Amino acid sequence: MLLAEYIDWWQQHNQQQQQQQEEEEETRASSTLLTPGPLWYCKDWHLAAFDPQYQAYRCPSFFFDDWLNELYDAREQPQPQHDVRTADYRFVYLGAKGTSTSLHSDVLRSFSWSANVYSHLLLDLHGRIPAWDFFAEDLEGLYPRLEEARSHIVTVVQHPGDAIFVPSGWWHTVENVDDCISINHNWLNGHNVHWTWALLRLERRQAEEGIEDCRELCRQDRPSPFFRKLVCTS
Repeated sequence: MLLAEYIDWWQQHNQQQQQQQEEEEETRASSTLLTPGPLWYCKDWHLAAFDPQYQAYRCPSFFFDDWLNELYDAREQPQPQHDVRTADYRFVYLGAKGTSTSLHSDVLRSFSWSANVYSHLLLDLHGRIPAWDFFAEDLEGLYPRLEEARSHIVTVVQHPGDAIFVPSGWWHTVENVDDCISINHNWLNGHNVHWTWALLRLERRQAEEGIEDCRELCRQDRPSPFFRKLVCTS
């Protein structure tokens, strides 16, 4: 989807929401309201990499020591339009009211900073927690102290102009309270690169265990097309 197409949808969505509100005020009966459609969320837009000369914003000085994005800047290789390869780890988010990012910790166990440009965000910070089976049917039975753990969640309302720092490995959710525009960077430096190295070692070990049954196909002296594809995608 092109950005222009997303903006068109956003405008139409807001017009429908306004129409619903007017109908509700007139009838006071929600049964007559239009059924809301799906919410679309423009995530991970590489604005900084798409047009480096534009310089839409400057990174706050607190977050300047950024090995990860400096690596991509040093390559100085502009990506073809619509290329899906990683251009950098600087993102712009555009989201209608009610859009959200579900529970996650950030890529590569990186630090994250997020600056809110427009409207309000609601963040639930769960901290650095061990791996859970989040999709288990009986979470309370599987984790008897789950309710106690929930009491330690830190909820933050992010206002326009606010920037928040999320440490490596902290699980969190984000919800757009209203229509929102925000900027997010994932970044590494000497203070958290050990988390990244530990994660890469773990994922390599898990990948090796996952292809143990076809190890013969992955011999370096005669790698199969499957193995070459696996290496490229990893």
